[in-house]
Amino acid sequence: MVKGLAKLDVRPYRPSDADSVRALLHTRPELDDADADRRADMFQWLAEHNPHAGKDATYFVAVDRETEEVLAYIGRMPLDAYWRGEPTRLYFGHDLYMHPDRRNQGASGFFTTMKLYGQVEKSPGPVGLLWTSPLNLEFQRRRGYTEVSSLRLVKVLDPIGKVLPGLPRPVADIGAQVARWSMSFAERSLKRVRGAGVEVSPIRRFDERFDAFAERTARRLPLVVKRDAAYLNWKYIDRPNNRFESFAATVGGELRGFMTLLDGYDEKGEAEREGFIVDYLLDPDETASLNALCHHATLYFLERCAVRIHLMATERRLVEKFNQNLFLSRPVDPLMVINADRGPAGAHLDTLDGWQINCGDSDGLCFWGLGRARE
Repeated sequence: MVKGLAKLDVRPYRPSDADSVRALLHTRPELDDADADRRADMFQWLAEHNPHAGKDATYFVAVDRETEEVLAYIGRMPLDAYWRGEPTRLYFGHDLYMHPDRRNQGASGFFTTMKLYGQVEKSPGPVGLLWTSPLNLEFQRRRGYTEVSSLRLVKVLDPIGKVLPGLPRPVADIGAQVARWSMSFAERSLKRVRGAGVEVSPIRRFDERFDAFAERTARRLPLVVKRDAAYLNWKYIDRPNNRFESFAATVGGELRGFMTLLDGYDEKGEAEREGFIVDYLLDPDETASLNALCHHATLYFLERCAVRIHLMATERRLVEKFNQNLFLSRPVDPLMVINADRGPAGAHLDTLDGWQINCGDSDGLCFWGLGRARE
């Protein structure tokens, strides 16, 4: 039967679906075979090893009723979370894909998409949607999901290219190198002053200190994912094809925060190297550790010739502190929320201040972090 016309059942993903999902991912036109296999490995890791999932489904699949072949799927990441320090449940929807034959059938593709979203809408708690394509964003608006403003913060590391974009290439390269040296000297000097007393060191594995820090810091934040050691090791240490690097800030041996970084190209495939602060957890009322980690991240990406650094922040006090570190706010696609009315009592999930959102809360940058380091 033509895949676009097959009768489908939509159900939770099962580990036995893994080979069929891998075959489906090989139909993605933007992926070569090696990239498709890496994405399949990551899909299976997110689907089968989430330490917060419990009995909740992590993906929903649309399968051919006769052959059980997976022809479409949508991810729903179940997460433990805190609302003002109290435990709660939160979800992030992500990673929608459909076989091209099905998608090109018009009505069949549309109704399959509706069925998949319908499964996510049955979630018992709020579902955030990040990294949404323009087409999916329009679909979500038509479904009546709550739209919340979101901010991406950007720090420019290539001021020469921004101010004088028309320079000849050799002159621009020399100017960029001089600018990087100057910025590196300034960042090191500022780190000694603005991050005085804070030690920044690589994280080889997240340990029990992060459990206590996540619980303690959550009392100072609105709705936030529980960043305990199990979650962080699953997301940034044990995952397949890992390219993330994490750093801890400590004062006198006491943990004061962390950042997870990703070095890579931007989503448009341009030849400029981008830096991403994928994840972090910081006390919004403590400044020196945030400053030290920001300066460390800037030096990290300057050494790798990145032209800018991206991060996402929504909590007002954290946004102000990032602004002071020259991360400038710019509007991006909104956070869409399914079931905003199912949040914890007193949570206002239709406002920016109701959440603390990071780039890594959904899976977008988990998939960006796949594969070969591109030089």
